[in-house]
Parts: sequence; C-alpha cells; structure tokens
Amino acid sequence: MHLAESKHEAYKAENSDFLSFFKLWEKFEAKKAELSNNRLRKYCRENFLSYVRMREWQDVHQQVNLVIKNELKFKKNQTPASYQDIHQALLTGLLSNIGFKHEQYEYLGARNHKFFIFPGSGQYKLRPKWIVAAEHVETSKVYARNVAKIEPEWIEANAQHLIKRTHYEPHWEKKSGRCAIFERTALYGLTLQTKRKIPYEHIDPESARVMFIRYGLVYQEYQTSALFFKENQRLLEELDYIQHKGRRVDLIEGEEWLFDFYDQKIAASVVNGVTFEKWRKTAEKAQPKLLFLIKEDIAREQDLTVNDQEFPDEIVVGQSRIKLQYKFEPGDPDDGVTAQLPIQQLNQLVSEPFEWLVPGLRYEKLCALMKALPKQWRKKFVPVPQTIDRCLEIEPDYQGNMRQWLSDRLRRLTGESVPLNLWEPEVIAEHLVMNFKVFGDDGQLIATGRDLHVLQQSFRTDSVISFEQMAQDELNLTGYIQWGFDVIPKHYRFQKEGQDYLGYPALVDEGETVGLRLLETEFKAQQCHLIGLVRLFQLTLKKERKYLLKNLSLGADVELAYQQLREHPYFAGNVAVQSLKEDFLFLCFREVFVGESAINCSAEFEQAIKKKSTLSAFSIQATVLVQEILNSYLQISRQLEQQRLPSEVAEEIKVHLNGLIFKGFLRDTPFQNLLAYPRYLSAVIYRLEKRAENSQKDQQRLQEISRFQQRYWASVMNRAKQGPVLPGVENFRWCLEEFRVSLFAQHLKTAYPVSAKRLERLWDF
Repeated sequence: MHLAESKHEAYKAENSDFLSFFKLWEKFEAKKAELSNNRLRKYCRENFLSYVRMREWQDVHQQVNLVIKNELKFKKNQTPASYQDIHQALLTGLLSNIGFKHEQYEYLGARNHKFFIFPGSGQYKLRPKWIVAAEHVETSKVYARNVAKIEPEWIEANAQHLIKRTHYEPHWEKKSGRCAIFERTALYGLTLQTKRKIPYEHIDPESARVMFIRYGLVYQEYQTSALFFKENQRLLEELDYIQHKGRRVDLIEGEEWLFDFYDQKIAASVVNGVTFEKWRKTAEKAQPKLLFLIKEDIAREQDLTVNDQEFPDEIVVGQSRIKLQYKFEPGDPDDGVTAQLPIQQLNQLVSEPFEWLVPGLRYEKLCALMKALPKQWRKKFVPVPQTIDRCLEIEPDYQGNMRQWLSDRLRRLTGESVPLNLWEPEVIAEHLVMNFKVFGDDGQLIATGRDLHVLQQSFRTDSVISFEQMAQDELNLTGYIQWGFDVIPKHYRFQKEGQDYLGYPALVDEGETVGLRLLETEFKAQQCHLIGLVRLFQLTLKKERKYLLKNLSLGADVELAYQQLREHPYFAGNVAVQSLKEDFLFLCFREVFVGESAINCSAEFEQAIKKKSTLSAFSIQATVLVQEILNSYLQISRQLEQQRLPSEVAEEIKVHLNGLIFKGFLRDTPFQNLLAYPRYLSAVIYRLEKRAENSQKDQQRLQEISRFQQRYWASVMNRAKQGPVLPGVENFRWCLEEFRVSLFAQHLKTAYPVSAKRLERLWDF
C-alpha cells in the first residue's frame, strides 16, 4: 500500500486532484509512444495502474473527440487551458459539491451539508478555503473525494441563475460622485461574497437619485467645477456664517427646502454625477441660471437681523485691528467669538477691551454676570433685563473692566455698590468669554485659549523676537551719535502678507551710539526712547558729560552701598544697572534735557540742548540729594543691625527701605519724588529711635499702614503679571509714604493732607 502511494506521488498536482488525472494521462501517453504493449503493461503493473482501465479511458477520450469534431463542430484550443478554465468547466456540473472551510478540518457544503476531505486526497493537508469535489462518499464520516481548490468568484460566474443576492447599507461615495450599496451573494446557503460594492442605481435608481441630491448637492459633497455649485456654496456659507454670528438657526431655510429646490429642477433620469453632468450641460443651455440659489429665496427674513455693526468682522483694540471669527456650536472649544492674533501683536494687547466681546453679545453677557451674583445681591436688581437696559442707557462708554463698569452703573442707579470680588465671570457661559487663537510667523496655529494673560505669559519672549525680526525690514537705523532723523511718529503702521501691524518708533541706546527701531508696545517704546534720548544728549554733549564725571564726588562708601543694593521687593526695576555714576549721569541728563517733554524731532532736540548751562547747577543739587539719601540709607541699615528689634518689625522696615532704595532707583524714581526721600528716611530713623519708648503704639501704627500697603503692592504684582508697571509714577504709592510720615513722624509734616479715609477714597476711585 505504501509502495503504491509512493508511486502515485509522481502524478499528484498542486491544489487539485483533478489535475493529477491530467498528469497521469500525459505520463501514460508518453510511455505508450515509446514502449511496446508488453512493456507498457509491465510499466502499469510496476506503477500500480490498471492497463485495462487506462485503455478504456483512451477509448472514451477518442469517442468524445469524434463527437466534438464531427457533430458539435468544435475546434481545439491552440493554447493549454488555465487552472481557472479547467475548474470553471468542472464547476458547471459540480455546483452541489462545493464546500467552504468551516472549522479546522470540517467543511460546510450546499444546504448546510458538512464533510471532510478524504485523507488520500492531495488537498488533505493543504485544506483550501474553498473546494469542489467530484463526489461525496459516506463511511464513518462524509468524505469529499477528488478535490480541488477554487475561488468563490468562479462559482458566481457559473451559477448566476442560482445565486441569491442581498443588498444593504446604501451610502454616498464622494470620490466617484455616486451612491453605492453593498451586495452579499449566496449559493445553496453558502455565502460567496460579502460587502461587494456596486452602484446603487443598478438596484434602486429612484433612491440613488434622492441620495445623490441630498449628499452631493444639499450636503455639498459632490466634486464639480460647475459655476452654480460654487456660487451656491459661497451663498450658503455666507448665510450660515451670519447664523453663527448671531447664534441663530432660524434665519435661512433648512436642508429639506434645499432638497426640494433641486428635486423640482433636476430630471428623473439623474442618478449619479455622470448622468447629472450630462443633463446639466443640456439644461443650462436653455436656462443658464436654472440651479442658482437666490438670497431672497433662501433667507427667511428679508432684512437679516444680524448685521456688521452688532457682529463686526474685526474690532480695534488700542491701535491694533483684530480679526474676529464666529462659531455657534455649544460645547465646541471655539464656540463664541474668536480673536485671531498674529504672535507679533500679542504683547500689544490688553484684556479689558475683549471683555466687551461685540455689541451683539454685550447685553447677554451683562445679564449673565448679573445672574451669577449671589442671591442676596441679585435680588436687589430684579428684574435683571430691565436693570441692564437702564445701565446701558447711562453714558454708553463701553471701556475698561466690564465688572467695574457694571458696579459703577448699579451704584448710580440703585445706590448699591457691588464689591468686585462678588462678580464671577468664570461661571458664565463659555461663549460669553472671548476666545483667542495665536498664529506663528508661518501662519500656523500655535495656541488657543480664553485667557489672554496666560497666552501672553507663555509667548511673551516669542512675540518680542517675532515682532523685532519683522520690524527690522520696516525701520532699523543704527550708529547715530547726533540727531539725524526725521520727525519720529508716535506710531507706525505697516503691512506684512496682508496683515496690518502697528509699531512704535523709539530711539534705542546702543552704548557708543543710538539707533531708531520699531518696538511692539507703546510702553516699551516710551521707556526705550527716554533712555535713547538721554544717551544721545550725552553723546552730543561729550565735554559736559566728561566735566560732570571728573567733578563728581559721592564717596566710596556711598558708591559701594549703591552697587550692593537689592532688587525691589515687589517688582522688577532696572536690575541691570550697577554703576552709581552712570545712574547719576542718567538722572541729571534726563531731568535737565528731557523732563516731561516728548522730544521727537530735530527742533525739539536742539531746543533742549540750550538748557546745557543749567546742567552743572543741577548736578550739584543732585549730588547733595543723592549723598543725603544714601547716607540715611546706610545709617538705617546700621541701626537695624545694632538694635534688637522683633524679627517681624525688622523685616517690615527692611522691605519698606528696599521699596525706596533699590537697585536702579535713581532711574526708576521721578526726581520730584526723590526730593522727598530725605523726609521719608528721616521718618524711618525717628521711628527706630522712638519705638523703644512705646512699641505697642508703633505696632498699632504699623497695622494701620499695612492694610493699605499690602493691598497696593498685591495690586502691583497682579498687574505686573499682565504687563509692565511703574509704581514710581502712581500717586497712591507716594500717598502711602506720606501716610507713613504722618503716622511715625508727624512733626516732619506731609507734602499734602493724607489720612486713612483719604486713602480709602483714593483707592476706591
């Protein structure tokens, strides 16, 4: 048995037992041609073949050939038949014997018939997914004999009249511009194909037409160069954006109206993009505007209530024009109004104007703020809508902090003053808070959020670098040692890639020279321009500068003390300044030649130069003042080291002292306030001398000043997070110093009346 199997291995064909017969036939034919009958019989015996059956097979083959040739008049192929051709021919008579691999060894056949491949088959170990068998034989199991691998597509090709087809999931195919549907085919309960995609119009042309109109034209998913489509798309987007602006959904007709519009105009024969284009080209010859939408037809309100005054496409913040984008999609991160900010503009903006959003949302936001008040406060202003209406009637100056504005209006209307900390803007709807998108140099979105301060802190340095790089192409003069500029404007507008930008020209100190550049903020430009002016005056008046330096004598101990000064405890001043002489020269040239004037042209500069005769006298006055200030500072420092004060008292005095005398204070402090320093420092010295006599009274006075001081410096630090702050020019800061004098050294007198009540009123104001 094993020898016979071994001999028969030579006839086995890959994938098909049927082809094994072909190999056997070809082998026998070859031997027949070269061997005698006796030797052929011997060959059959040695290879376990029946010579008689082989001759019978040849006889049948010859008879079939004669029928084909003489009766059917068929011609033989000149090329050998392919594997597919042979097995498709077999399938025509063996459709009931197909099978699909159901489990590891088991096959599922027609009408849920289960069987196995016969172990003697060449396909037993291969177990193809689909097979056809010559016969099924039932012994201990049902076996398929003479098996071949086939493809389900071959079955379909030969069993069209028996195939059952099921169609499901019609869907739109954007790329092909038509609707498609999935097809499932089965024969005798065996699934041949699943999810085959076929054109929907072949199955249901009416439904295919409906889907083409809805998806292709109404949902605008059809790809075409037709003018009507582009114009309709533009009009629909324009009207839809108006709805987004006004947060409305009822201004234009809906999708069903649009479907009916196309349905009534398009021929019934149109079922896909190809048939549509063919129909359209003919129809538009007669009616060119047949498929064009008209605004008056689709707009439900002929006079749309959403206008550019209420919902503008851009707003002006300070000197900057800010583009706006609207979206009405609650829950979406961009729901509401979005300000689109090039990174170069970021540092130029303040948050308060954005609190007011746009006129069309102002009323809603004010109502929302009112409704977010605690109940005991809210009930004082009911009904809220009418109260807001009355607030809006009072001087429509929508500026500054919105909560402060609303508190002021409520106080004027009702006499009730709502504390600012009771307003809770974070609990109102997100679309009532301005959204911000920051775009980089390449126009790509780099950040988004609803807190402008956070974005500015995150990208402050990037914004400066980006603006300066861009501004260099507009204005970048360098190397000047005398005035050589035209009139320097307050601001300078320019365009880059279609975007409007605003810069602030300023003189810039370059050390041995000055330059003229554009800076991103007015504050920074003012500060740089002042420093640049002082440098230019020093360069122009070199002899006078040299004379001042030569005759300047402040004392080594004073110079050392100045160099060792600490930074301001609450804000960053001119921390880079370390030389007393340089700061002293800066003070002198600033006060004599610049003062409060804004020098922006050659005539103003030359007029200021004429004051040089007063420079020497001023420097003498300033020398005496600076020496007195720093000597008092050294005296207080020594007293603090020598006296045994409670740590909290000593720390409070040090913090106060460092708030007056800090690194760079000669640059940061206006001269008129410096003139009061000796009195302020004398008050500190007097306090130290008298504290030993009555420490309890000193503590009471300290508590009285502390509540104002803590409030003020906390405000400074909070404002410093949002942008530059100059406490030296703020009136309240110097009122605190005068109040200290009135508390701790009343005999020194104050520059003007000051008291706790006055400070409270000033703070509220």
